[in-house]
Amino acid sequence: STESALLNFTVKGAEGRYFIAHIDREKLSETAFPFQVGDELIKFGGQPVEEAIEQIKTETSQGVAPTDQALAELFLTRRFRANGMTVPRDQTVMLTFATKSSNFDKQTDFQLHWRYTPEAVTSMSENTPSSWLSSTSVPSFQTQIEGVQMLGGPSLLRSNLVNEGEEPKNEPNPRGVGTKKSYIPALGPKIWESAEDSKFHAYIFRSEGGKIVGYIRIHHYGGNIEWVEEFVTVMKRFEETTDSLVTDQINDPGGSVFYLYALVSALTDTAVHTPLHHLKITSADVKTAHGILEALTFVRNDEDSQSVLGQNWGGYPVTYQTTEFIRHWAHFVIAEWNAGSTLTRPTHIYGVDKINPHKDVNYTKPILLLVNSLDFSGGDFFPAILQDNKRAKIFGTRTAGAGGYVLGTAYPNALGLEYFSYTGSLAKRVNDQPIESLGVTPDINYELTVKDLPCLLYTS
Repeated sequence: STESALLNFTVKGAEGRYFIAHIDREKLSETAFPFQVGDELIKFGGQPVEEAIEQIKTETSQGVAPTDQALAELFLTRRFRANGMTVPRDQTVMLTFATKSSNFDKQTDFQLHWRYTPEAVTSMSENTPSSWLSSTSVPSFQTQIEGVQMLGGPSLLRSNLVNEGEEPKNEPNPRGVGTKKSYIPALGPKIWESAEDSKFHAYIFRSEGGKIVGYIRIHHYGGNIEWVEEFVTVMKRFEETTDSLVTDQINDPGGSVFYLYALVSALTDTAVHTPLHHLKITSADVKTAHGILEALTFVRNDEDSQSVLGQNWGGYPVTYQTTEFIRHWAHFVIAEWNAGSTLTRPTHIYGVDKINPHKDVNYTKPILLLVNSLDFSGGDFFPAILQDNKRAKIFGTRTAGAGGYVLGTAYPNALGLEYFSYTGSLAKRVNDQPIESLGVTPDINYELTVKDLPCLLYTS
């Protein structure tokens, strides 16, 4: 489906109240929309905002209350039929605002026009015969390797929230999912800051107590070797000059598990445990496992391994040790299938049960990791690994609980179905607790309040 409707501003809620968090001034000038970030939205379409939020939850629920709330706030002014949402077809909507300039005493009714995109692909009859679906071959060995590496967020986030191009280039929405700069304000006077074209937003500041503290934003886990190299360079600077580190991964949609492992390797000077996974296997996985063993038959060293498996996986180095791990994993999959299991006993992704320290740089100082309810999959795994290995203190709200890797497929059909994704694994932590639907509970839990919002909404 292509149908959508946007209002070009977003809101953020706290304590049952909702405030403008971002305005796309390229499409809503102050002349056309004389409201400001921090003004309160009272009514939406003639009903209290909370009622409109609750209606959205019925269409977008992920089954985790804080995440459902955060997603509904994002989708209040951004509706996409491809996500199964009801898209407003009325051209306009009536809103009621209370302005901060009037100390929220004055309420103003205001009409906005939806930026509506009609459906370009009409649905065929529900009686379309199943024979119209085209079959497809089993994905290649390399395709499945890449698929298992991904820890992506739910399909709700696919293209519609993650930098989907609706934000103005000169003023990206810091409340978006996967945005380079966070809405967390500067934490202190900056001593050093990364360049604008850097892959990571990072800086060093002086705390109120006089400590020198590093800050780095991890806005997704979809990087590659160039991203890892830059991260390592920043960690080298931080190790040499800072007393501690704040790592900000709020609103992180996930990405590659091995890219994530590569980042973790630069944050430790000792091997750390990785989560276990119950794998959902099919006959295609068994075929792939046999193909892996055949492809690795004559691998004898690092060079051979890289010729078969690639130079690196998302920046995680491929060596002969990688070959040994993946051989073990392939034998495990075959043995589980032969034993009649389609949901395996717990194992590690490609057998990698521990992440070794990076060969060049290891950050060894204390780490505070900032998380929230819009951290999905990789955004669940990164804090889980750091918390389980007592490598960081976690601050914020519970993560979304997208606890495993996700596989997806697409094939030609006449049903209007672009693609679908499905669970490939269910992960569990060192304490035997699943990540799915539970996420990571912070060591220091903190819910935003109305009192916090001026700092978060107005400070750049």
